[in-house]
Amino acid sequence: MELPPTIATCFLMNASKSQQSTSSLSDDKNVAPHIVTFNHHIVNKFGKNSFLWEGPTPKVIITDPEQIKEVFNKIQDFEKPKLSPIINLLGTGLANLQGEKWRIHRKIINPAFHFE
Repeated sequence: MELPPTIATCFLMNASKSQQSTSSLSDDKNVAPHIVTFNHHIVNKFGKNSFLWEGPTPKVIITDPEQIKEVFNKIQDFEKPKLSPIINLLGTGLANLQGEKWRIHRKIINPAFHFE
């Protein structure tokens, strides 16, 4: 008896596919399918404006550069997800900073995001 694939089985299938495809990574300039295989699968199946569930939390997938720019310019309007406590062991950076500390660090690295 064959059951229809669930999110979990799709994830596992994509994980195994990504293991198989790592050898071609050096020849391929499009790294997204290799790095975020499940997100890439969702975008291919449901379009650029899509979302997925991580447990009970919906996650919006943003691929449009203008939408990404809007998120970064209005970061105070978006809630940052709770990170795993293990991230704190890696040190502080934009990923685990919030509020004023985040603003100061973002201002320091901001020139790296503007190519002239």
